[in-house]
Amino acid sequence: MLAIIHAIQTWRPYLLGQKFYIQTDQRNHKYLLEQCIVTPEQPKWVTKLLGYDYEITYKPGRENNAADALSRVAGSPSLDALFVSQTQLWDTIKAEADDNPYMKKISKQATENPSNPYSWHNGLAEFWYNTTYHASTGITPFQALYGRPPPTIPHYHKGYSPVHEVDQSLVSQDALLRQLKENLSAANNRMKQQVDSKRRHIEYQVGDFVFLKLHPYRQQFVFKRAYQKLVSRFYGPYQIEDKIGKAAYKLNLP
Repeated sequence: MLAIIHAIQTWRPYLLGQKFYIQTDQRNHKYLLEQCIVTPEQPKWVTKLLGYDYEITYKPGRENNAADALSRVAGSPSLDALFVSQTQLWDTIKAEADDNPYMKKISKQATENPSNPYSWHNGLAEFWYNTTYHASTGITPFQALYGRPPPTIPHYHKGYSPVHEVDQSLVSQDALLRQLKENLSAANNRMKQQVDSKRRHIEYQVGDFVFLKLHPYRQQFVFKRAYQKLVSRFYGPYQIEDKIGKAAYKLNLP
């Protein structure tokens, strides 16, 4: 049974999601899921086979002629030898490092300035910064440098990978990215609705009287009070002398 468990775990990506048959020459394996548990190993075997669609069939040893014939074939003397590769990996790496101009530059800098501090290059953080939208420029740093939008993660179409496990993982990742985009869009809409619910569009005309609200760090210069938290939130009313733009006005201050 250990051989069967090992074979199923080895070929797991190809066995998941489809039915397969297990042929064995031991009759008791056919009733693995029906017989009473008598050994501690049986629950472990059943647990490792969960999630698979399989059927165990019994095939007597006398009918398995192919395996029986192969077991009786004598060993070939010409093949009874151990082949060991004699590749010198470290020598190859050292030779390539000596010829690589980038490695030569690093080695020279480390030799000339051994106390020079070094830092790790975080490519993921750099990619995030270069592909983040900047409100001041209106575009991303990547687009400002190369003149085109940054590359995005392509959508995966189900069935492109022959391995079932890889295919399901990529499909789940693509669904997660879509869900993230929908959640961010919904959160943005909720924040916009909350802010817009407290706003109203009003245009004043010259001659109207309005109240003035100053910034908290500037209110103390208007009227000196012992308790700044108890000062008035608005000052005025003051008359509008001139209209500057759509949201800026010149007031007649005392």
